[in-house]
Amino acid sequence: MGYIAHFLPLGPFELTWVHSIERTEWHEIWQAGEDGLVFQYGMVRGSGAGVDIPENAIYRDGYYQYTKPLQLAELHLASSGQTISGWRITTHTKTLLLENQADDILIKPCYGKND
Repeated sequence: MGYIAHFLPLGPFELTWVHSIERTEWHEIWQAGEDGLVFQYGMVRGSGAGVDIPENAIYRDGYYQYTKPLQLAELHLASSGQTISGWRITTHTKTLLLENQADDILIKPCYGKND
């Protein structure tokens, strides 16, 4: 099993998916930069099996919103095979729909042309 790589332009992006067990929608806002990927904040509709709400979360507009210090060189997305949909990544210029697949998905910032 390998990786399918996706390179994102520098700037903010949103990662969205539906949890495989609880069927709750998750949103994460990241910043892709020359130093890697920096987590900005996340939002989840509720807690349950496999869904732990961080202690600093605030309930607002139907979502638990939270922050945490996290910086990564790359982001690995692995499918459990039980999800009802894949991931959606939205940048300032496009939306990528990444369906469930046998291979893991690798997200990295792109340092070239920003489009």
